[in-house]
Amino acid sequence: HHYFVGNDEVLVHNVYTCLECGKEFAQKSDINRHLRIHTGEKPFVCTAPGCGKAFTQKDGLTNHLRTHTGEKPYVCKVPGCGKAFSRKGILSNHLRTHTGEKPFVCKVPGCGKAFSQSNNLKRHLRNVHSREPWPTVEKLMEIPESDFFFYDNNGNVLPPTPTPTPNTSLPPIDSFLNPDN
Repeated sequence: HHYFVGNDEVLVHNVYTCLECGKEFAQKSDINRHLRIHTGEKPFVCTAPGCGKAFTQKDGLTNHLRTHTGEKPYVCKVPGCGKAFSRKGILSNHLRTHTGEKPFVCKVPGCGKAFSQSNNLKRHLRNVHSREPWPTVEKLMEIPESDFFFYDNNGNVLPPTPTPTPNTSLPPIDSFLNPDN
């Protein structure tokens, strides 16, 4: 198997393939960790009194233990801030409040609104775009006509409308699209 790292081709001699989903791994430890997704095995168990929560990966347990200990090892180094967090990802999110970076961009045509947090983009998509009546042309082509739903201004599903009888007195649709006519 050949893989590319940047512009460099890397030959991997040992490839471990998951028989459940076909995903490939270069390290045996990686496939062993991956297999827990399919088996549901959670070998890392919290020993805090009355907890017993289990995790598929050791770092999941490590992060969870901080809910019991209150440890916050990730500290913002921006001068004058100093806020501390239990997980590195939360610190990364926090740093965007200082930088103003908004890497999560709405891909709905004509929108382009950007957000500093992925959950804010998800909320935007749900609240702003979830009731738009027309998906992209590509998506429309994938949906059977019987599955179309239309909504009124209050978000209620409208009853299906009868299929109109074609008007044969009009020229074909293609003639409206041809700029030479």
